[in-house]
Amino acid sequence: MPIHFRLYQDNRRNSKHPGCWYALAIPQEKVHLKKIAKLINAMCTVTEPDVLAVLSSLIIVMKNVLQEGKTVVLNDFGSFRIGVRSKPATSSKAFSCRNIREFHLIFHPKARLINHHWEKDLLKGVDLSPRSPLQEVGHRSATSVTTD
Repeated sequence: MPIHFRLYQDNRRNSKHPGCWYALAIPQEKVHLKKIAKLINAMCTVTEPDVLAVLSSLIIVMKNVLQEGKTVVLNDFGSFRIGVRSKPATSSKAFSCRNIREFHLIFHPKARLINHHWEKDLLKGVDLSPRSPLQEVGHRSATSVTTD
């Protein structure tokens, strides 16, 4: 299924390109773990409960490994690691754990260098909606972009 998008106008006061229009991808639906297990089951001889058990265990193991400060590499998928956001300190001696505001997850999809361009395997073959989204939502705007 092709990727659908809508347009939004950048109306931020401090924008380098105020008034310019950008595309925002619109997900069509959420696919949860149980559905993924059913889809995998349809592709091979492993039963749905077995697939669900392995995927559930993968989540637990990934969480534990990430919390040990390690990077999780899923070979043909990508890698995950934990990052931090912190408040600035005037010097390295003034910096403490209190400066750490939050942790976040960083995902790097697997990519290959092809003709001086990084090609991400997960995005190979992505296509836009066959209907022209520009005609459908060309007049819609958003003052801010959020990711869900």
